[in-house]
Amino acid sequence: MKTRKRTRTPLWDTEIWLYQNYRNQNGLPQFFKEGAYTFNMKAVAEEDYVFAVNQASKEHADLEYHTWAKNMQLNEYRVLYIATSNEYWRWLAETEQKDASRDKAVGMSLSPSATIKSPIKKPKVDFVSKDTFFIDGYKESFGTIVGRYVRSYVSKDIYRLGMNNIIDISDDTEGSHLAELDGESQRRLADLLSSSSIEQEIDQYNCHHLESIIKKFNKVEDNDIFLDKVIKEIDEAPTADKVVKRVYSQILESMRYDNYLYETENGSSEADLIIKIYGPIMENVFRGSGCRLIWGDTKSPSCLKRSNESKLDLRIISRYTKTADLALSEFAKKAAPWKYYYDKKKAVIVSLIHLREHIKNGNLNLEEAKSFMVPFVLFEGLESDIYTIRLVSEDWTVVEKLKDIDVPSCVQEVKDGKIKNYLQNLKAFKV
Repeated sequence: MKTRKRTRTPLWDTEIWLYQNYRNQNGLPQFFKEGAYTFNMKAVAEEDYVFAVNQASKEHADLEYHTWAKNMQLNEYRVLYIATSNEYWRWLAETEQKDASRDKAVGMSLSPSATIKSPIKKPKVDFVSKDTFFIDGYKESFGTIVGRYVRSYVSKDIYRLGMNNIIDISDDTEGSHLAELDGESQRRLADLLSSSSIEQEIDQYNCHHLESIIKKFNKVEDNDIFLDKVIKEIDEAPTADKVVKRVYSQILESMRYDNYLYETENGSSEADLIIKIYGPIMENVFRGSGCRLIWGDTKSPSCLKRSNESKLDLRIISRYTKTADLALSEFAKKAAPWKYYYDKKKAVIVSLIHLREHIKNGNLNLEEAKSFMVPFVLFEGLESDIYTIRLVSEDWTVVEKLKDIDVPSCVQEVKDGKIKNYLQNLKAFKV
C-alpha cells in the first residue's frame, strides 16, 4: 500500500493500543472502533494504522511485535483490505446512513454527508445565532461560534449536535465545542451555563452505621476475610434504610463471590454487569419512588412519534402518569471512545426529545423550563457519569456533566468509603 506523506500524527494512542492488541486479528477492525473513526474518515483511519505499524517496524523492545510490523510492511498492509475490514466499513456506512435518515425524519442534522471524503474545512459560513452567551474577548456569541464551527467542519457526530442548538459543556477535548475557546474562557462559559445556580436539595442516604462496620475491620489485610466479616455484620445490623443495606450487600457480595467482574480483563459481557451489579442496585434505589425501570433495548414512545427508533438499554418512566420518559441509561462492558461517542450522541438526542415533550405537556414558561433537567447516565464497565440536558434560552439547550458515579473497583476503595460516595452520587440521578 502506498502512503502519502504525513503532515499530522494520530489524535489517540495508536502505537500503545496496537502493541497491546495486534495478536487479535492484527488489531482489526477493533482499531477503527477504538479510534471512533466515521466512515468518511476511512482513509485517515488506515493512515493512522499504517503509521503505528511503521513506528514499530523501525524499532521496538518487543522483538516479536517488531517482526510482525516488518512482515506487515512486506505484505503491503493487505489486512486493511481483507473481508473482515471491508465488512466493518460496509456496516459502518449502513449504520451512519440509517442514523442520518432517522435524524432527518425528526428534523435533526447530525450526520455528515456521504459525499464528503475527508474531515476538511468547508467554505466559511455566515451563521448567526440569536443567543446572548457572550464571553469577554470574543466578538460573537458562543452560539454563533458553535453554529459556525459545526457547519464548517466534518467532526465527530457528537460535536455536530450544535446544528440543533445543543451546546456540550461536558467535553473540552480537541474538536469539541469548548475547544473553540481558550482555557479561561471555557471556565467563564461553564459558569455562565452551569446548572450549579439552580437550587436542588438532595437528601443524603444515612450510611454512617454501615461505614462504621467497614472501618471496624479496616486493618484486616486478607480481602476474603475482610469481606466475610463485613458482609456478616452488615447482614445482621439493624438499619432503617433497607435500600442502603441492600446496595452495600450487593456490592460487597459480588466483590466476594463474583470478583472476576472487578478484574481489568475479565471477559465479562455488558449483560454480566447489568444482571450482576447494576440491575439489582438500580432496582433497589428506585423501588418505592413511583418509577418503573424498563431494561433491554426498548424504544421510547415519545421518540417513535418523531420517527426516532433508537433502542435504549434502560428507560425510567413514571408508573402512574403518561408522561415522556424521565431518564435513560446506556451501558458498555468497558470504556471505548467509539462506543462512548455513539452512546452519548444517542442519549443526547433522545433526552432532547423527552425534554421538549415535558416542557410542552407541562405548559412551562421559559424560566420554569430553564430549571427542568432530563438526566441520562453513560455506564462504561465500572465507571459511569451522570449528564443532564436542559434549556438555557428560547433556542438553545446545554449538555452538562453532573457527577461521576463509579462503582468501587477493589476492597481498598471499599475501605476508603467509596460505596457511600457511589450511593450519594447515584441519588442525584434518582432525584
